[in-house]
Amino acid sequence: ENADARATDALTAELERGRVAMPLVLAALGATHDSNALVPVLGALSNKDAAIRLAAMEALRPLLGSDARAGDVLIEHLTDDDLEVRVLAAEYLGTVKVAAAVPKLTALAGPGNPTRLRLAAIDALGEVGTQSGPGVNPGAATKVLVDVLREGPPELHRAAATALSYIADPSVIPALPAQVAADRGPTRHALVRALGATLRGHPRSEERR
Repeated sequence: ENADARATDALTAELERGRVAMPLVLAALGATHDSNALVPVLGALSNKDAAIRLAAMEALRPLLGSDARAGDVLIEHLTDDDLEVRVLAAEYLGTVKVAAAVPKLTALAGPGNPTRLRLAAIDALGEVGTQSGPGVNPGAATKVLVDVLREGPPELHRAAATALSYIADPSVIPALPAQVAADRGPTRHALVRALGATLRGHPRSEERR
């Protein structure tokens, strides 16, 4: 409740002793907003207990900032057994803008995954944007997002349009006008928004018309 970073060392020591319930100590470490608490909290993500891993993920939120040290651990937990942990891992990868996560986020944004996880992955792809990184193929990500606009489900349309707006990949420009012209359903506005945002800096008269 004091949110005092001077408590970090004592809380970290208590985390190692295990005398107090780990979720309580993890929550207190998160409340310090101290970057020195990041590594101990990340360490708790290796715990076999899903409740402790989830508590560690929730404690990470105020500690992340733009610190890329969490990137590899978060990518690893995109395959965690617990859905809530996977959702938070995807969200945080977008927050930290980890370009190396784009291939796995792209896979999670596609069909066959839980809708909440797809939504988190789509939002994260938009946050990462066009950053480069090993194995990053923005075309693959934008293809999945365009497929979401075309195939649904409807609850993902707005997020997909927003992500495409952030990424602004010119390779999708030829595909979107045809979809806009053919769509007479509730997804049309999302397609138009994605197209308009992608056309920023690409004043092609045909698509603008």
